[in-house]
Amino acid sequence: MDWDVCRLCVRSLALDLDQMEDHLHNIDEDERRRSHVAASVCSRACGTADVERLQRLYLKLRFNAFPIDGGLALFKDASALNHDCAPNASLSFCEGQLSVVLGRDLKEGDEVRISYLAPRVLMAPAKARRAALYTGFLFRCGCLRCASDGVLDAPIVDAAAEALTKGLVDDRLGRALAVLSNDCLGAATPLLRADLRLLAARALAKKDAAAALRLAQDALRDLRRALDEEDPRVAAAAGFVVRLDRGTEICHLHAIDAMSLRDPHPLP
Repeated sequence: MDWDVCRLCVRSLALDLDQMEDHLHNIDEDERRRSHVAASVCSRACGTADVERLQRLYLKLRFNAFPIDGGLALFKDASALNHDCAPNASLSFCEGQLSVVLGRDLKEGDEVRISYLAPRVLMAPAKARRAALYTGFLFRCGCLRCASDGVLDAPIVDAAAEALTKGLVDDRLGRALAVLSNDCLGAATPLLRADLRLLAARALAKKDAAAALRLAQDALRDLRRALDEEDPRVAAAAGFVVRLDRGTEICHLHAIDAMSLRDPHPLP
């Protein structure tokens, strides 16, 4: 049972969510049992005996709420957006508000589509993506990318990410960024590039501040492409760039001071 969904369920009793699908008759027996237990817990918390109503509400939230820092949030209009494995838009959260940020200009009649999967999961082959979407959202994706079964060189990106989390920066990063040089994942591509660049910048921060600053600046540009300017992820990356920039400036001043000590007649 998902406690974040339970908490949101108790807060959402008064909302009109009739248009949302609960999938009660499509879920498997384990999911049915978990949702019934969750509804029973919620019924005691909010003092109502209508367990079936709470079970349906729990399932609606389970399939439609969005993960945010600190829990889940429900945005009724955004929950109607469909999924694509190469989405043309991404979601940006800031201070309780949700923005839909387009990754490219759309033609009249084009449908706005987001990804229900995390950017790195989108690099998996179509079979794995479809399995994750069916497990999480009970549908089998039939988007153009799934139909063509184009597989990225995901192991290169995963290997680079694993190395960067250990503080290692080597040519795996360059190969991973080369794989992501095109918008192969649609609006999710810049988010994944930014993720890798920020990992690299943190690993390099104490060894090569100038290189770390360049990577962080590129990551910030990618985040600004994919997210609202007020999104906390943009603000955090911008603050990191400022700190690196100050550190680089201090290192530069120390280098000038050291040169002045060695040369009693430094160049003007």
